[in-house]
Amino acid sequence: MHFQTILLPGFFAAATMALALPDADMSDLSHGLQETTLFKRDDVLGPRDLELADAHGVNLTEMYRHSLMKRDDGDHVTIWVARDYIAHDDDENDSTEAVNDDEDVDEEGLTKRQSVRVGKEVFFHRGSLGGKTCMKHKRQNHTGPNGPTSGGVQAIYRWGDREAGSFMLHSRWQNLVIAGSNKGANALYRARRASGFPELHIGSRDIRNDADWTQKRARSFNGVWRASSKGGETCQLLMRANYELIRTKYNV
Repeated sequence: MHFQTILLPGFFAAATMALALPDADMSDLSHGLQETTLFKRDDVLGPRDLELADAHGVNLTEMYRHSLMKRDDGDHVTIWVARDYIAHDDDENDSTEAVNDDEDVDEEGLTKRQSVRVGKEVFFHRGSLGGKTCMKHKRQNHTGPNGPTSGGVQAIYRWGDREAGSFMLHSRWQNLVIAGSNKGANALYRARRASGFPELHIGSRDIRNDADWTQKRARSFNGVWRASSKGGETCQLLMRANYELIRTKYNV
């Protein structure tokens, strides 16, 4: 098996939640990373890996194991991504923060921000298929007791923050990223093309921004912190894409 381990500094922890937390230890977002292991796309999975894929609700025909995040609380979160994921070299060593260049809408449909950035990064980031390809995100908060854990949403945020790739979208819903662990951190990011144009991509940094917006709205339900959202964004040639950041349908 071929893999690469990247040690992360102690201060590379979760972004601070925009919520008042009575006890930081109660939230999955309080846990930092110790290290991340990257896997090869063509790695052969062993029996234990196949069990994890089944437990996390992963269709191995459509997705592959991308990485393993080891948290400082001992939990291991496996990231699975769609097989058509297009990875790009991070030549610029870009580690920019999630940006607020979108139009966010809450459950009541009230606009919270309208500040679309004008310039070369409006449609694309790092080349024509870089990590950020969309703008004008319209998001709705769907956090509830049946949503994914905030730790799963945070893992998707962290994945998107370090990646610089993209996915081609189709008219049907596609599972793009799944974060799952034995301790219950679980989340699914899926998307589809809402317009008829056949060539439409969504970037890893777009997924990061959706996950970041979502994790900041985490709430505790019976002691378990959860976060969920649904929405859409404008991508290349002003085409629309829809997304959902929801819980997997399996007991992760």
